[in-house]
Amino acid sequence: MHMSSKITTADPDDSDIVVSTSHGDVTLKKEDAAPIYYKPKGEGKTGFALVPHKDGEQIANYPLFEASMDKAKVPWQDYERLTKNERTIYMAHLKALEERKLTYKDPFTGYTVFTVSHHLYRGDCCGNGCRHCPYKLKNAKDYVKKMKSWNGAFYV
Repeated sequence: MHMSSKITTADPDDSDIVVSTSHGDVTLKKEDAAPIYYKPKGEGKTGFALVPHKDGEQIANYPLFEASMDKAKVPWQDYERLTKNERTIYMAHLKALEERKLTYKDPFTGYTVFTVSHHLYRGDCCGNGCRHCPYKLKNAKDYVKKMKSWNGAFYV
């Protein structure tokens, strides 16, 4: 069944959008519509920010959360090759990202580790050889890069 629709606005300054379908007109007021995508705040700007959370904690805003989750995706072939301990670390990191946290506690050492959200918010590689560096350790010294290898999910 083929249905056609036509989008019109009566007045260019009017905020109402009218969609004409074979079943009648549907009107959507601009102020009632939710945004369907995030528009960056300007050329070269990411829109990444930290927002207040409970007890004064700062967490990732939604654009930073989405970018972090995208960076944390691991193909099944890579996940399957991870050791049991690496999978545990990966899941701890993923849980922290889902909670929009900037750090998490390493489940084996107890050390505090920066999440990919922290690194994306920072905007560039710090050069320390961080586990979840999304910038491919580009500012790390050569000896640091030689000590680290990518396991498909993070640097080890």
